[in-house]
Amino acid sequence: MLRIEIDKVKSKAIKILSLMLLLVVCSFDGYSQDTTAFFSAFYAQQVNDSVIEMWAPEVSDGYYGYIEKKQSSAGNIWQQITPLDSMKFQEHIYDTFYYDCKDTLSYRLIQHHSTFGNPNEINVSIERQFVVGDVVMPDMPENSLFSVDIDVEKLVFTFAPSVAEDVLGYVICKGNPCVALDTIWGKENTRYICSTCDVTEVSQLAIMSFDSCYNTSLRSDKLNNMVLRAESKDCSSVYALSWNEYNNMPAGLKEYEVHLINNGQDHIVFTTQNTYCDIDLYPWQNDKKIYVKAVSYDVFFANSNAVEIKDGGVDTLEYINIDNVSVNMDNKTISLEISLDNSKLVDFYQLFRKKGDEEFKHIKNIPYSPESVLMIEDNVGEEILSTTYSYYLLAPDVCGNIFTRSNTASTFKSSVEEINTKVNRVTWNSCRLFPVERYEVYRYEQSDLVAEFIGESNTNSFEDRHNGLTSYADKLYYFVAAIERDNNRELHISNSSHSFIKKESVFWIPDAFDPTEGVILDIQTFKPKLAYIRKDTYSFEVYNRYGTLLFSTKDVEKGWDGTYKGQLCPLGVYAYKVQFINSKGKMETHSGSFLLYD
Repeated sequence: MLRIEIDKVKSKAIKILSLMLLLVVCSFDGYSQDTTAFFSAFYAQQVNDSVIEMWAPEVSDGYYGYIEKKQSSAGNIWQQITPLDSMKFQEHIYDTFYYDCKDTLSYRLIQHHSTFGNPNEINVSIERQFVVGDVVMPDMPENSLFSVDIDVEKLVFTFAPSVAEDVLGYVICKGNPCVALDTIWGKENTRYICSTCDVTEVSQLAIMSFDSCYNTSLRSDKLNNMVLRAESKDCSSVYALSWNEYNNMPAGLKEYEVHLINNGQDHIVFTTQNTYCDIDLYPWQNDKKIYVKAVSYDVFFANSNAVEIKDGGVDTLEYINIDNVSVNMDNKTISLEISLDNSKLVDFYQLFRKKGDEEFKHIKNIPYSPESVLMIEDNVGEEILSTTYSYYLLAPDVCGNIFTRSNTASTFKSSVEEINTKVNRVTWNSCRLFPVERYEVYRYEQSDLVAEFIGESNTNSFEDRHNGLTSYADKLYYFVAAIERDNNRELHISNSSHSFIKKESVFWIPDAFDPTEGVILDIQTFKPKLAYIRKDTYSFEVYNRYGTLLFSTKDVEKGWDGTYKGQLCPLGVYAYKVQFINSKGKMETHSGSFLLYD
């Protein structure tokens, strides 16, 4: 009875051991195994940078085997690397490899029973895996600095080269999070000019090195540049300076030096461990620049931007430019287009004007505008005839000091003369505001709202061959438009002053009128023929023999059609009265009679 129980225990132990050994043996890629063979483990180790050693304990007779290998750089496909034979696996097998950069190698042992025909007699060992090649990240660049090059006013990132021998270059990143900005090729290229950085704004840069296998180092600490601000205290010679702290200075931050450049000489005028100070610039004459230098306990330093101080104050605007000056159609108003630096607040701009050779006079203050382009209308209070008007703009700072002045821009003038009854010649001086591609010439009557384009010229004159043109107005006006040459930007058009030609007034009226014949001959109405008069003073009236007003108008285009209250008037003699101011400025009255006939 006792022996039977012992046999049962042994039987259970054998089953459990068989199951445990089955769990140790692995199956891959469709291979299978049974529990009757291949209970031995497969071993492998990396001997050095280029050799893998493999072996297994001796197995039973009648089995054949080989070793398979796969690598990530070759697509992770298993390939047989030893022949199928009856070798005893206590032998050591060596695989030699040469990989400059990182790769993953995997090995496994495949065993076959000598019958070969049964797939269940194929056994697969556990897989041994090795990461080989260059897997070491390069050293991070050290002693990084982010500083302004005062001479060129550019932000420059400098650093010591990585000590790793196979470094190919560096990656610069910017912001938070740090986004790749640029790549620097070459281990010894350790100076980077940040073209996208503004010296007047705080930026953050960091750096990583990369080697020939494109392994990257850790990212350096982020560095920020210093931005200096300067403001006059109560419009005095004392200036309040402030700047942001410089972080991650190699060897530690010792102090800040305040530098002043005056007459080409660089002076240290103050040292502090704070990020602010007051300095009196009274002893320093003429224009000057101030910047701050962060100094380490070693040889390292970083500069802020330089602030330019004019003699008496801070320059408010970097530029003001009058781009265009043009005379409007009313011939009394001049339009100015001005581009300016709107990044700094000023109370107002001062506009100056002069007529011809007179002195410049301050004519108005223009409120500050956040726009970068100002459009100004200036009514000069009179007709702008054969003369020029010139302008410039000043921008005073908050203390009333004036350092920024625009260019001087002037209108150009035109003139006209009568060559004969059929030709008027228009001439003008050149427009100096911009490169001119061509000049266009326009003509209009005094009361017209739209000018008529009559031709163009590449010189400074144009002949208007009007072929005896008559006008109801006593003046014919001309002006010239200068068209800017196309420089791949929006074109400017500048109009000249307006000039006019005045002719003798012309009056004629027929002495008879046939309404019926008028319809046939397309002579619809009875009216005077006029030229070169003051249209706004014109009136025309028709009476019968009894003094009854039959028709009246102030429109030079309208005439009498021979009717009164919708009925055709009888034949007979009628009277007319015409009044207007002539081209000499005198009132003319013309009255008489005419015959209405059929």
